[in-house]
Amino acid sequence: MPILVGMDGTPPRYPARIAALTVAAMACLTMGFFAFVRHEQVPLLWAADLGFHELGHMLAMSWAPPVVAAAAGSLAQVAVPLGLAAYFAIARKDRTGLSLTLAWAGTSMANVATYIADAPYRQLPLLGGPDGHDWAFIFGPAGFDDLRASGPFSIAVWIAGGSLVVVATGMCLYGIFREVAGQRAATREAARLSALPRHEPRNPVPDDPSRLSP
Repeated sequence: MPILVGMDGTPPRYPARIAALTVAAMACLTMGFFAFVRHEQVPLLWAADLGFHELGHMLAMSWAPPVVAAAAGSLAQVAVPLGLAAYFAIARKDRTGLSLTLAWAGTSMANVATYIADAPYRQLPLLGGPDGHDWAFIFGPAGFDDLRASGPFSIAVWIAGGSLVVVATGMCLYGIFREVAGQRAATREAARLSALPRHEPRNPVPDDPSRLSP
């Protein structure tokens, strides 16, 4: 059966794109499962989150007010995957990369939400110990002086993170649907073209060149 080709003369890569989106959807679901079902840090990603968290503190500590410097770690660990998502969306127009980085940002927000909710209790194991709790400082007397507000705020961050994971997974599934539909349309078009009758040229070249008119 003939294979339709694209504008550049190459066949469409439907199977490869479908496979990539399927793997991305499974990865998004796996990340969401760890972060929002098991309430655990995502394997491997937790190290990246921690690294960007500490980098955010380092970049802000020399110039930002204390409350902003305390929040910079959590902001950085969410901003980095969101920035990568913007890159994949705008510069690369890559649905797979966009979905994966959005899901990463969502799981990072789940991590931040847990950190915020712990502000009144300071029970999470931290690198700086209980006294280095960023959100206890932010919502404590040196900051907003309202530790009770950490609860609703953490819920809002948690919902926002979960929404990102849902959107990322939905983008993958929608992409798979579009690719499958495109593959079926290409197959039908190829079958239609192969069934068309073959016509001989209207002005065939005669076997005897001498019969050509001057």
